[in-house]
Amino acid sequence: MFWKFIRNAATETMPESIELRIEGDIVSDDDVWLYEFLGTGSTSPNRFKEELKKYAGKDITVWIDSYGGDVFAAAGIYNALKEHNGKVTVKIDSKALSAASIIAMAGDEVLMSPVAIMMIHNPFTMAEGDMHDLRKAAEVLDAVKNSIINAYALKTGKSRAKISAMMDDETWMSANVAVKEGFADGILYMNKPEAEEIMNFQYTRLAVMNSVKRMLKHLGSLDRFKVKDGVSPEDVSRELAPEDQEWERPNLSDFTDKTWDELTDSEKRDIAGHYAWAAEMPPATFGDLKFPHHDPKTHRVVWRGVVQSVARLDQADVPAADIPKIKDHLASHYRQFDRTPPWEEQNNKQLELLKAKLALELEILNTERMVSNG
Repeated sequence: MFWKFIRNAATETMPESIELRIEGDIVSDDDVWLYEFLGTGSTSPNRFKEELKKYAGKDITVWIDSYGGDVFAAAGIYNALKEHNGKVTVKIDSKALSAASIIAMAGDEVLMSPVAIMMIHNPFTMAEGDMHDLRKAAEVLDAVKNSIINAYALKTGKSRAKISAMMDDETWMSANVAVKEGFADGILYMNKPEAEEIMNFQYTRLAVMNSVKRMLKHLGSLDRFKVKDGVSPEDVSRELAPEDQEWERPNLSDFTDKTWDELTDSEKRDIAGHYAWAAEMPPATFGDLKFPHHDPKTHRVVWRGVVQSVARLDQADVPAADIPKIKDHLASHYRQFDRTPPWEEQNNKQLELLKAKLALELEILNTERMVSNG
């Protein structure tokens, strides 16, 4: 389990305290096995609820440090905290982004570190199919957005239209902005005069409207940031690293001492060969590379990197049309390690279930025939 309760025993001067840390991705109960296999942090609703039951009637403190994840999993955790029959104090020590910000809204009191960040935005998904399928996906996203707005509106008292606009803008909030906007109630580690000084600070427009989309508009047309056709680069190497090799997402400094702009096109392509997707070739920026799975030093394929890339397929901001080519790329590595990609394994299970169902129906027909002939 990658979230944890910390129970501090009571003393004569200090009552018993229960602290909970939510770290890593917010994931569905069906996907938590993959994160456990990788040894990476995650929080899932059912396990969270079971543990929370042990502290019924206790006041608890929930520390959050998460990029977010599955919105339905976050909703389950939010509901569990709202139902808890003790005071829930939420403390954000680093980040509560996306779905993690929904969980934060369950706090009776929400406090942020002065260096913490909160971010709210519209839900997104990957969709494919005909026009009816895509329209249906958009309708589902509208419904999901409305459910998220419920949590934000209940906490902040803001109008639904205002919150909807903030989500459209992908709004990033520092601690003082989050307090002013009603998403948090206070700032940690500050006495009252210090907090009031920060709250009265006339922050800049950038601080208030710290939205990625708006900042890009100031830099120029958004068209040049849109990805039309990404590519799945050729592997820099097909040699395999030991299966138990540790994995950590690489930074540019792991590949080179140069800045990206100082690299030649050939060097950029070589680095791109460590990834399963690039916005274009050669990539315009290092950030245009997604799904790393090769060791930056040896160039070998790292099994844990491959599995982690698969785990992030549904969360990455890449065109839906590019997902099949990314899956093909990663599936080739699964086979190198003598494994079956999860999506093929699921298809195999469905096929086996269908065969079993047909066999059962055939057995029933044969039994009925024998009875009628008897």
